[in-house]
Amino acid sequence: MKINNCYIISWFGRDPDLRERRRRMHQTQIEWCHKHSLHPVVFAQEYEDGDYLDGVTYIRNEGAVLHPGPARNVLLKHFYQTDDDYAVFADNDIVNEVTLNTSLYVITGGVFSVTCKYFVPVVIFPEESLTLKPTP
Repeated sequence: MKINNCYIISWFGRDPDLRERRRRMHQTQIEWCHKHSLHPVVFAQEYEDGDYLDGVTYIRNEGAVLHPGPARNVLLKHFYQTDDDYAVFADNDIVNEVTLNTSLYVITGGVFSVTCKYFVPVVIFPEESLTLKPTP
């Protein structure tokens, strides 16, 4: 089964330095998606005209900035309306690296993305903080 879309919640923030750093990471993320035949679908919050990139489907938030959970729900609704079986979900400040490393990790809490052999990031949202440790 093919993964067609990479769903990204995106808010660059209001601090100019943070905003620029997140914009650069997001640009790299979009380039990565295109390189790996994933179509980016972005929930854009407080975007300026120059923030929109070609080759991306944008869902624009015209209201108040949503926290990550409700923002992901907007993208989940979009995903549920497709015929796709799987999708990739990410924040705009996450840049995934494809590796052939299939090491397992012990996971205790947090929000993270796991990169597997064929790049199927898994996002987990437990209530505790994240600790990632390679398994023995």
